[in-house]
Amino acid sequence: MKLIADFHIHSRFSRATSKDLSPEEIDYWAKIKGLSIIGTGDFTHPKWFQELKEKLEPKEPGLYQLKEQYRIKNRVLPENLKPVRFVFTTEISCIYKKAGAVRKLHHLILAPSAESALAISKRLSKIGNLASDGRPILGLDSKNLLEILLEKDKDAVLIPAHIWTPWFSLFGSMSGFDALEECFEDLTKEIFALETGLSSDPAMNRRLSKLDRYVLVSNSDAHSPKNLAREACLFDSELNYYQMVNALRFPKKGYLGTIEFFPEEGKYHFDGHRKCGICLSPKETKAYKGICPKCQKPLTIGVMNRVEELSDRSEPKEPEAGADYLSLIPLAEIIGEIMETSSQTKAVEKEYFRLVSKLGAELEILMDTPLKEIEKEFPLLALAIERMRNGKVIVQPGFDGEYGIIKVFEEEELKRLKTAQEGFFQLSQSAKPPKEKAVLENVLRAEDKKSEPKIEQGLLGEIIEPYCSLRGLNSAQKKAVVSKAKALLIQAGPGTGKTKTLTHRIAYLIETGIANPEAILALTFTNKAKEEMKARLRGMIGEKAEQIWVSTFHSLAYRLIQELVGAKEGLSLLDELAKEKLLKELLPELSQAKLAQALKLIAKAKINLISPNEIKGNADYPDWFQEVYQRYQDRLKDQALLDFEELSFRLAKISETKETANQICNRWKYIFVDEFQDLDFSQYYLLNKLVGENGNISVIGDPNQAIYGFRGASSKFFEQFIKDYPNAELIELTHSFRLTEQILKASAQALPNSEFSPIKSEVQGAKLKIIELATERAEAEFIVSEIEKLIGGIGFFSFDSERAKSGEGISVQSFNEIAVLFRTNTQIPALVEAFSRLGIPYQVFSESPLQSRFYKFLLWLLSILSGKATKFILKLALKEIFPNERVFPENIPELKNWLEQRKSEEPTKILLYLLEYAERLNPLEIIDKIFPLSNEADDEKPEKEKIKELVLELVARKAKLEIIKSPSQVLELLSLVSAQDFYDPNADRVSLLTIHSAKGLEFEVVLLAGCEEGIIPHISAKSDEELNEEARLFYVAMTRAKSLLYLTRAKKRPLFGKISEQAPSRFLTRISEELKDLLQPSPLPQKPKQKQLGLFEK
Repeated sequence: MKLIADFHIHSRFSRATSKDLSPEEIDYWAKIKGLSIIGTGDFTHPKWFQELKEKLEPKEPGLYQLKEQYRIKNRVLPENLKPVRFVFTTEISCIYKKAGAVRKLHHLILAPSAESALAISKRLSKIGNLASDGRPILGLDSKNLLEILLEKDKDAVLIPAHIWTPWFSLFGSMSGFDALEECFEDLTKEIFALETGLSSDPAMNRRLSKLDRYVLVSNSDAHSPKNLAREACLFDSELNYYQMVNALRFPKKGYLGTIEFFPEEGKYHFDGHRKCGICLSPKETKAYKGICPKCQKPLTIGVMNRVEELSDRSEPKEPEAGADYLSLIPLAEIIGEIMETSSQTKAVEKEYFRLVSKLGAELEILMDTPLKEIEKEFPLLALAIERMRNGKVIVQPGFDGEYGIIKVFEEEELKRLKTAQEGFFQLSQSAKPPKEKAVLENVLRAEDKKSEPKIEQGLLGEIIEPYCSLRGLNSAQKKAVVSKAKALLIQAGPGTGKTKTLTHRIAYLIETGIANPEAILALTFTNKAKEEMKARLRGMIGEKAEQIWVSTFHSLAYRLIQELVGAKEGLSLLDELAKEKLLKELLPELSQAKLAQALKLIAKAKINLISPNEIKGNADYPDWFQEVYQRYQDRLKDQALLDFEELSFRLAKISETKETANQICNRWKYIFVDEFQDLDFSQYYLLNKLVGENGNISVIGDPNQAIYGFRGASSKFFEQFIKDYPNAELIELTHSFRLTEQILKASAQALPNSEFSPIKSEVQGAKLKIIELATERAEAEFIVSEIEKLIGGIGFFSFDSERAKSGEGISVQSFNEIAVLFRTNTQIPALVEAFSRLGIPYQVFSESPLQSRFYKFLLWLLSILSGKATKFILKLALKEIFPNERVFPENIPELKNWLEQRKSEEPTKILLYLLEYAERLNPLEIIDKIFPLSNEADDEKPEKEKIKELVLELVARKAKLEIIKSPSQVLELLSLVSAQDFYDPNADRVSLLTIHSAKGLEFEVVLLAGCEEGIIPHISAKSDEELNEEARLFYVAMTRAKSLLYLTRAKKRPLFGKISEQAPSRFLTRISEELKDLLQPSPLPQKPKQKQLGLFEK
């Protein structure tokens, strides 16, 4: 059976598409065109998928038909209707960085069933927002997309779409690859078909020998129902998805070839500049060296040029038997040419439907209907179709987003034919295309005589350092690395190489034999910093790096407490939610306000190493607090529990005994601390204990980045260090390798009492972009539109509408090089709404993952599976699973018996299974089985799913770096993480972060939102010290940007339930005008007039 299939179309949920793209209209126009198989398009869009599920019903294997009640029957239809079948399809836009370049590729996906389509969509929804656009944009490597498809359904198919389009394709000149293997690597063998696109045909593709093994397909990529079938695939097959896919894999088994546009009609066939009206052939472009002769900017390189660049044949190879193609002109365009009017007019439409009702479906008329039958209805149309079938057409190539024009008649000839009464078949039977316009002879001659580039050669004469640890350092860094001081304080600003200097010093001590690896302790504040330090050390000293103890402060304290007392006491960590529940259970008489105050005071007391018996008489604590604190501490000891502040507090108290002090003090001879400004009092006290009298200590940090005062951290320990170690050497790193001079100067001015920065940079960059918007929504819209420009456009619409004008010459390779920072979580909704609307991939990070009750529940269950759960933790976990129970077991043996009595309940079965097999299960399997055990309301489901996704991604990443197998190891990892650990720098998405979460990270471009009084500085900051910390927070935000910094604000913003008039942040006014580039909001666009989409308007 001969079938015509158009797999690649879109729904009305895609950008810049017709509102008429409903299942009913698609079905109707498929019949008008003569299609047998039509893709659904956009199955990843939730609303479109639901509509498809409602209106389609299964038919033959892998195929669906429109239900009878939805079919259009009261309009013109051709006789001898063919059945129309739907197949689930979608297009995915992948934008990501690979091999040092930004890649923008579109891929067509075919799924064998609605269930398969749903499974694929669910998996992709974890990566990006599928509801923002029918063709979703994902920060996902094409290879990873293919992996997901193969994992979800082996019968799903990925076909790289319109592979030559400059902006968004496999071989695109602007953002593609030179070979499939570069894109799909070891999975290239899973690709068997390629979509040629409107601007190329199979003959052009067959000039590349590396494409010989691939089947070439063509589809319409229609954005309106009337554009269906302008390109299509031909099969000799039954109505069966699997047979058609098999024909694509093995063309001799039923694949006949394609129906094509004349490629010159495609809007990216030739090179050029639409704005300048310049259209050039590849030869002409070469002569002009790729530069527009009118505006002197780079030309948009078209498909023909790219084919010439990659081809290794001057002529195409003959296709495999059966896999041929024919080029057609849409029927409405031919009618419009003959009638000398636009193909979109009512007159053309009327004639179009008259011919379809008389002669049959459009493709049948164009390909198969005898000319004599066409002549009876429309003589000139018969002549035009004859010429088209013979390839005798007049061509004006498309370029830079402008469609080309294909005609069959010269203007004068058409006039003669229309006025002739008879014998028109004897008139000119062919039309010669106009001569190709010539390029200036002197330009071509200059190109021919072009001299070869000169290659400079010679030795650089640089001195090679004998030690790896001394290479690549400036003089200040090298001075710090080789310092012989027992106590070393390095003050280093942003981008000066803090971690590099510290790790090189460690490596230097080992390379020179001064220190043994086992004698070194390196302390950081986040797991991210710990992993970076380990990686740097491995790169310099290899396996010896594994012998160095690199740890976070919390992890070190936990390990030492476990080692010193934990084995006999069986200690468990208490998270914040459990801590609150424990205090509420212990002191039910406390009001909620007093409970919150008590929790803060307990943390404050422990940070300052104040025991309950030392509270009395201390003016910083109310009289009632001593009893509360004492009872809380007694309960912790009773239940063998530790809260986070207890880690340093408990270790400090243990270290005061002589025996323990000796074990701790003599353990490491060399101690290193990164981000020294983040220490609190208890950590500084412990540090001194660890160093002892004979130890060596090196610390590095930046007092201007001290932003954790609310946790007890303080930059005052820089001064205290000099007092405690009077012989300490102080070294300042003042050369920034990362930031521009403009950002350094401006950020320093934002600090209190700072006229200039001692940190210097040789990198000159753009001024700071400052803009004031009317509302927070306008601010969010400005941010996403700027990101779209920076990334070079995210879709064809960006280029066709000229939204994607690049600014400042900043080269942004991928979404993960851009961050949007904000002070408070209240700013998130407007930003998320704007990102979702435009479909830009993003990831949001604040403190919320660690505060979620679902995260806490996971920790409680892991405590049970690790055998470390106390009576209190058992109760908390079981109460979540069995909310109606009142009495719970007090230990693990009792728990098993208790569960055996409830075997009929599904949660009980899962919990018993986990207790039995947890030690043998993969950590990801354990986590996957724990999450369903917690109960949630309907509005909590998205949060629960998001927390699960974040945890699974985190554990998977960590498992690649260290051994994580048992529940105990997973528990320790998740108990001691910071919010920043959930940030994945490799995820190709724009990062939306609180300023606190962004500390330690860096981005090519940063957009800081909400630069207003009450936001930053925060409304709660009253004292001088609090306001100074807000200034340092602003400084940290600014110095996350390497190349380009935007500071945005809204005039009005909803705050505390009302619309507030916002004044600019005082920190903005401190920045000198010479460093600012004041932007003006773009005027609101005029609402376009509604118009009927024409037959061939995309």
